[in-house]
Amino acid sequence: MGYNVMSVTCPSRVVLHRIGARWTVFVVNALEHGPLRFTALVVKIQGVTPKVLTETLRAMEEDGLLVRVDYAESTTQNSHLASNTGSPTSASPC
Repeated sequence: MGYNVMSVTCPSRVVLHRIGARWTVFVVNALEHGPLRFTALVVKIQGVTPKVLTETLRAMEEDGLLVRVDYAESTTQNSHLASNTGSPTSASPC
């Protein structure tokens, strides 16, 4: 059974929509070698504002492309990493 990327129900559309967002590619690239904390992402991705980075991270998390890890010792410390769904090897094109 084949998939049709042109179909509105094709799961690859979520990934294509999110990757098309301006800062998503930069976040994926920044997280390529492992998790980073928010402040490290702001420093690594030059030119992105904290507000826009927050919006991008939240959208990627909602789409299942990113996992946010909260640390028990502090409610303000967390890091972000690519989920299995967000990794290039897990994508299955339609």
